[in-house]
Amino acid sequence: MLNISKATSIGFFYFAFLNICYIVVYLCNGIRFFCGKIISLRAFQLYDCNGTNVTSNNGYWSDLRDYSETDETRQLLKVQCRLYERTIKTAKSLMNSLISILDQTFPGANNFFPTSYRNAKGHYKWVDFVRRFWHKDNVAAVSIQSFSESFRKWYKRTALLTKLRIAATHMVYWRKSKGGDVGMMTLRDGVQQKMLCVTLESLMPQEHFLRRLDGLMDFSFIYQRVESLYSHRGRPSIDPVVVVKMLLLGYMYGIDSERRLEQEVRVNIAYRWFLGIDLDEPVPDHSTFSQLRRRKFNGAALFEELFDEVVRKCIEHGLIDGKLLLTDSTHVRANARNDVVERVAVEAEPSAYLQRLNEQAVKDGVYPKHRKEKTKGHKELVKSPADPDAGFMKRTGKPLGFYYLSHQTCDARHGLITDVHTTPGNIPDSTVHSDRIKRQIAVFGFMPEAVCADSAYDSSEIHKDMLDMGIRTYIPKRNLPKPASGVFSEADFIYDRESDTLTCPNACRLIFSNYRDRLGQKRYKASAGECSACPLRSLCISGDAKYRVVERAYFKWASEEQHMRNDGTPGYYEALRRRKIYCEGNFSHQKAEHNLRRLRKRGLGKAHEHCLLSATALNLKRMVKLLTTRKHPGVSLRKTLSAIGRSSMLYPMALLSTGPEQDTTTARQMPREYTGTPGNPSPRSRRTIAQSPAKRVCA
Repeated sequence: MLNISKATSIGFFYFAFLNICYIVVYLCNGIRFFCGKIISLRAFQLYDCNGTNVTSNNGYWSDLRDYSETDETRQLLKVQCRLYERTIKTAKSLMNSLISILDQTFPGANNFFPTSYRNAKGHYKWVDFVRRFWHKDNVAAVSIQSFSESFRKWYKRTALLTKLRIAATHMVYWRKSKGGDVGMMTLRDGVQQKMLCVTLESLMPQEHFLRRLDGLMDFSFIYQRVESLYSHRGRPSIDPVVVVKMLLLGYMYGIDSERRLEQEVRVNIAYRWFLGIDLDEPVPDHSTFSQLRRRKFNGAALFEELFDEVVRKCIEHGLIDGKLLLTDSTHVRANARNDVVERVAVEAEPSAYLQRLNEQAVKDGVYPKHRKEKTKGHKELVKSPADPDAGFMKRTGKPLGFYYLSHQTCDARHGLITDVHTTPGNIPDSTVHSDRIKRQIAVFGFMPEAVCADSAYDSSEIHKDMLDMGIRTYIPKRNLPKPASGVFSEADFIYDRESDTLTCPNACRLIFSNYRDRLGQKRYKASAGECSACPLRSLCISGDAKYRVVERAYFKWASEEQHMRNDGTPGYYEALRRRKIYCEGNFSHQKAEHNLRRLRKRGLGKAHEHCLLSATALNLKRMVKLLTTRKHPGVSLRKTLSAIGRSSMLYPMALLSTGPEQDTTTARQMPREYTGTPGNPSPRSRRTIAQSPAKRVCA
């Protein structure tokens, strides 16, 4: 074992040797300077092949003056040469002392430096060795594998492993054990195979991720879910838990090919341990997955139940509270060519939401109950012959082609995904939002107080549904294009819900005219006499129209009410910030690490299975990280609610203020650097505004 005195001696010689090296460099520079000066002042006598002195005829070297022994230049040169010789002797002495101490403290360490390296630059390598392994704790306090890996990295870094046989290197290390025994580690190659008596348990590292996952997640519930899919007769099947866990391995480690997944499980001990497949047992063939997917798991909702079970486990551990839900969608490349298309004419069926609007219009008396049946229209869709379920996506800022959309909702506490829904790429984002929120409330018992999404979800359908459930919406307003003719837009007209009328910029009223069932909009029109005498006619009416007509969404008032309550509040900006971090961050991580970039299978059902497994893999990894390596507590929703400007325990939902009063209260809480208006804070101070109330409450 090393002691303190030997370690101190090594450190002393190491720093002394460095100082000597600096002195040598300084002296060499001085000698080079003075030698150059002497050569420039006095030249050698050169003779040609005939013996003639050629330097005497050039008119330069022959005129150089002689220097005596007492000249200052000669004296400086002599002093520099003597100092250089003394420094070289001191360096050799220190190097020999360092080698001697290494032989005592690290027996056999000098065998690492062959003769060629020792003569040329061996002393530098010795210094590097002492710098890395200067104390016994650098060797004795680590395991055999850790020291071996560290030593290999040091070897490669110091360029000593080039053309050296690893079998010829020997190193003595000290290991802390019961008896303090000294073990020899020998790196060898080309040895004969041995018969070892080992188990998977002994080969599996204790700190491995899969070991931690196995201790937190129990997959035995799968047996009950698939029991009805298996017969009581016939040959024994492959364990369904093994099949599901093997698929999860492919998504957790970014293996998108089932053939390659089979090969990786064969050679990876950690994968075998996680699946319970011993070293002498065969790995399930890759064709097993496709056959089970086609024969048993097709339409069985197994993977959706697996995802829900993981979410319940996160709720059980307190990682999900469901108070603030963040929603977004991303495109997933379909397994289809973009240049091979077919155009299909289909009937234009109204959406489920549009049918619900028509029924509500009938109840409100704005739409006749016994109406004449209209002829259904037709629309042309672009389909892929290879994957007809994929939608042809054509959006601004998005790639053009056949894609699926993965709609995901995540919790604002730790960004864990709570819902996954898959649609073709040509379906609008907002059409499925309300139904997915309602499903989470029914399945997991969430009691959300707010939802957040981007401007693509700014629809009256979402605002109305959330308002009915007492949920706030943090959704930015959608930038609607202005009329091409330059006339007043819908936003320039003020709506009065009590009288169901619109007021134009000239204070003239537009009354309700009719309901358009194919668009779900109410039409308002002004009086022809008022419009003809209006001084703003040129700014309001285009063409030969006699009066102004405005079409407005049926539940547009719900959108305006939600925006008036929530836009510009600190909680609004905090929710948007979290949505950007968690929703977009999850998509980025899934596409990079969990196979969400593109599909290998075809069909909407298989695409949904793909998106579910990708989200499940992300949730499992994040759950293990939070429960086993969490050092800092996550940001709870209490801070977010405090940023909203109220406490969930003191102020119920019904006491939320609206309009200018809430903005005035919020403005009084703004810090000194706030420079915007209460309803529109400046970009520079938004983060400070969102964080300031939370800090005061926590303090």
